[in-house]
Amino acid sequence: MTGLENMKRGWRFAALTLAVLVGGTGCRSTGLSRGPKLPGDGQIRSIWVTRWDYRSASDISKVMDNCQRAGFNTVLFQVRGNGTVFYPSQIEPWSEDLGWKNPGYDPLAVACQEAHRRGMQLHAWVNVIPGWRGKETPSNPRQLYAARPDWFWRDAAGRREPLGWYNNLNPCYPEVRQHITAVMHEIVSRYPVDGLHMDYVR
Repeated sequence: MTGLENMKRGWRFAALTLAVLVGGTGCRSTGLSRGPKLPGDGQIRSIWVTRWDYRSASDISKVMDNCQRAGFNTVLFQVRGNGTVFYPSQIEPWSEDLGWKNPGYDPLAVACQEAHRRGMQLHAWVNVIPGWRGKETPSNPRQLYAARPDWFWRDAAGRREPLGWYNNLNPCYPEVRQHITAVMHEIVSRYPVDGLHMDYVR
């Protein structure tokens, strides 16, 4: 089996796993409920909220007010950018944008609550393949770029991608696919998200 065939088989498995997870699991630890159903016409009016658009719980509340006033019914809320996350994870560290530490609240839990109480759905937006982003190596040894250097793309000479933009995980490796699937499972099993928005699957 070629590397490309192996990668396609792995992603089909991951996609099936995620479909089962999203359809079959609800929030178990937060006690929050899922969002409303879409209108009868099924029209989705969605907006992206990036990980740079909030730093506090009050920021998230204001963002949701703005989304509601603008007529959106679905919020794609970014909680993973580059192997770091914006919720308390057992798998990946807090984002470097939060100083690698708990900011004193759970951004994803707050986003679910604030979106749902305004009648909007909340989809967790994750960058799938990026494993790091920046001109310097991560200062946190738990971050994937430092902890799992063998999981990243390399050229024919064995050199890693230059730092600066996104440094990407190599989905040809089963360990990478398992890790990404575990991150998705953690989100859908712990939070009442109404969907997963998977970006950078390339």
